[in-house]
Amino acid sequence: MNENSNIIYLGFYLNRVFSRLVNVLNNKLENERIPINHAQFEAMQLLWNIGKERLSQQEIADIIGRDKAAVSRALTQLEKHGYVMRTAVSGSKNGISLTLKGRELQPVLEAILTKAISELCQPLSEDESRDRKS
Repeated sequence: MNENSNIIYLGFYLNRVFSRLVNVLNNKLENERIPINHAQFEAMQLLWNIGKERLSQQEIADIIGRDKAAVSRALTQLEKHGYVMRTAVSGSKNGISLTLKGRELQPVLEAILTKAISELCQPLSEDESRDRKS
C-alpha cells in the first residue's frame, strides 16, 4: 500500500466517523425532544464560541464549511424555535445572534455532544481512549 492509499483510507474512515457522530448526535437530540439537528447545532455552537455579537449568514457558511442556502435553512429553523434572531445590519445583510433561549441551551447541547462522543468512542481501547482525552 502506498502513501496515497493510506490518505484515501484515512479520509474514508474520518468521513465514516463523522457520519456516525452526526447520526448519534441527531438521535440524542431527538430523544431529548430538542427540535434541532446537527447542522443547526453547528451554527449555534459557532455563535457560542466565536466571540462576536453577530455574524452574517455568509460568515457562518464560510466558517462551518456549508453552502449559504443550507445555512439559511438551518437559521430559519433556529429562528422559528426562538434560538437565534436576525437583525438588519445594512441593505439585505442580516446579523445573526443568539437569543437568551439559545444561550440557555448551550450547556444542555454540550452535555448531549459529550455523551454522543463518549458513545462513539466506547469501542476504543483504554490506550486509544486516553489519547483522545489528552
